[in-house]
Amino acid sequence: MSFSSDPHSRSSRPPTSPPAAHDWESTRVLTQISPRFPNGQAGAAEQADDTQDIGRAVGNGVRELFVACEPADAMTQQFDHLQPEFVSVHDLGTSASRKLLGGIAAASQRAVQRLVVRRNGAGTVLATIEYVDCPAANGRSVRLYSTEVDADTHTRQTLARVLLGRARLGIMMVGDLPAHALTTALAPWREAVLRGGWICRRMLFLPLTAGAALPAEVAKFRAATALDATPTAQVTRPADVWGQLCLAWNAWQRQTKPGQDVATLPLLGTGSTAAAAATAANAVAARAASVPTPMPVVGAPHRRTTSRSNAIFTI
Repeated sequence: MSFSSDPHSRSSRPPTSPPAAHDWESTRVLTQISPRFPNGQAGAAEQADDTQDIGRAVGNGVRELFVACEPADAMTQQFDHLQPEFVSVHDLGTSASRKLLGGIAAASQRAVQRLVVRRNGAGTVLATIEYVDCPAANGRSVRLYSTEVDADTHTRQTLARVLLGRARLGIMMVGDLPAHALTTALAPWREAVLRGGWICRRMLFLPLTAGAALPAEVAKFRAATALDATPTAQVTRPADVWGQLCLAWNAWQRQTKPGQDVATLPLLGTGSTAAAAATAANAVAARAASVPTPMPVVGAPHRRTTSRSNAIFTI
């Protein structure tokens, strides 16, 4: 069954303008986002990493963010203040992003984590966002968010816009959509970019099925938005997705931070991550490939499904 978190509704509120300093301060107090480390108990890298996190850790890979406003507005405030560098994965006509995060997490021996957004006071859960912190070559990590958020329709759509619009790299997983459906699916994203406040300048469109419509539609999207938006060849394994993601992310890191010790992503299953990938591969059944792959396929052996868009991510 396919699920799309596309923000098709034109009634959704546009992104708000950057919050004032006192707005951030009230959010920071609620979430305890920047705890201090007494007596130098944490190293500089650990302190830097913690200041880039959102919410309060409550254990078992869960963080909680208590808000007194809409979840999308709260996340915008957090991103505006922290300026994190992350990747967001969005689905167009498919439901592959969460499965992709699960495969990447298992292959790198990391856990899929959750950010639970709650209403301040009552504690009501408003949204749950899944992400994975991927190990980078410089010892830090790069966060991957899925925009397939557990929330009501309005909240899911507005959070998807914030997560994709504030990312440094946006990954679009494209299902089996004809040209007219692609045009419809991309229309709200074009409008979101042109509305302003859109930070993500690099977008990669990864088709899960073969088709001639995507390159032309991406070209129209690129011309209308002036974003660096490009399609890739068809991806047939999670390893293909990871490879394309790594190439795009690493190129952006090197272009924007020449001469620095940048957070490049190594191919899983090579270099220092080989042991982790091998362990993950032994823990789950992997589909054999005709050529070497940098990341093992996580989950049960591959099988055909009635939905071609989701077949490669069947778990």
